[in-house]
Amino acid sequence: MAYEFRLPDIGEGLHEAEILQWLVAVGDEITQDQPIVEVQTDKAAAELSTPVGGKVLALGGDIGAMIKVGDVLIKLETSAETSSSIEAAKDSVMPLVDNRQVTSDQQPQAPVASGKKVLAAPAVRKLARELHVDLEKVTPSDPRGHISRADVEAYAKNAARNDQVQHLSPTPRSTTAPAVTTISHEQGQVARSTATRPVADVAAHPQFADQEEPRQPIRGLRRRIYENMVRSMYTAPQATAMDELDATRLVEVRERLMPFASAQGFKLTYLPFIVKAVTHVLREHPIFNASVDDEAMEIIFKKSINVGIATATPDGLLVPVIHHADQKSVFDIAREMEQLAVLARERKLTMEQMSHGTFTISSTGGSGAWFATPIVNYPEVAILGVHRIAKKPVVLEDDQVVIRHLMGFSLSFDHRVIDGEPVGYFMRRFKEIIEHPELLLAL
Repeated sequence: MAYEFRLPDIGEGLHEAEILQWLVAVGDEITQDQPIVEVQTDKAAAELSTPVGGKVLALGGDIGAMIKVGDVLIKLETSAETSSSIEAAKDSVMPLVDNRQVTSDQQPQAPVASGKKVLAAPAVRKLARELHVDLEKVTPSDPRGHISRADVEAYAKNAARNDQVQHLSPTPRSTTAPAVTTISHEQGQVARSTATRPVADVAAHPQFADQEEPRQPIRGLRRRIYENMVRSMYTAPQATAMDELDATRLVEVRERLMPFASAQGFKLTYLPFIVKAVTHVLREHPIFNASVDDEAMEIIFKKSINVGIATATPDGLLVPVIHHADQKSVFDIAREMEQLAVLARERKLTMEQMSHGTFTISSTGGSGAWFATPIVNYPEVAILGVHRIAKKPVVLEDDQVVIRHLMGFSLSFDHRVIDGEPVGYFMRRFKEIIEHPELLLAL
């Protein structure tokens, strides 16, 4: 009998996902709980597993397609032995088995149908996609048959050497991926897709040097950033206020505390002090710790103070969240930030670690600009941009010129719900706390 596994409700108010990578192909015989696809939601990328086994009849869309909750994800031909378990599986919600951020700006290759079952961890599969390695061609060094990162890297290195030899030959390499059977959600019919897909970085190949500019599909995390930025700018009229503050005392306090942090095994940057200072300002001015419900035309004042930290990764910008930041010390925040940054770079953040933010901080870093205009993380209503700290001349009240550590900062806000006056209060209070970091011990 035929069984249709539909995209389950993945929670967090998410109603659709993008297909990043099929882990099975039409004709494959798969087992219960076998990972079948990687999908990208607004929060993270994850693998989904099938609740029953059987033969794959059709896949629910091309790579890059958006699929809604309830749409057919995969169609299977099941045996009589599994038919009794199907009804129970229909009523269950399959969890996301791995809430990883494993997207790539390179479009993944469609799998080729074969009888060989590849044994590889999700991180190894991700590496294989980045290096354009077909896992079915990799010989595992593990006697159990599991392919490791070292196996993939060794294969890619050998392939690169062979590639250099092939470039001497006039025979062109194929750039077309095999056709994949997909399900049309609009018509409920099975159709054939013959879209061509690049198998490598086009710009890196000399034979394409004289052709038109190569194009790269907007996929995965970059697609989410693309859509969220547009939604924020076109939904919320935004304005940005800018100022600078004297961070000399903050520099001194951090230098005195760095040995203690190092002894406890973590790095102390300026950002944990900034996060802690922001929590005090948000408590005093709750309009900034709010979000907008545009459908209901309501402002939602959040009870918790959960500070998102915009974090750059090779795949794009992620925003891990420090939950209940107001209840944590500077050292607690520093430890958690370091852990989240590592997870972000390794694409291992869970949906929970990227959810429920109430206010966002974006840092341009020590090599960044003096001022910037960060974009509000909609539906939040404000975002603080903090910029590099640099030595600059300052004129004191007695006209004496001294060298101080100054820092630029900027506050972007949703002008529909926040006026200029409260923005001034926020910035003055934040400036006061950072210029007198000892207040963090008293507030």
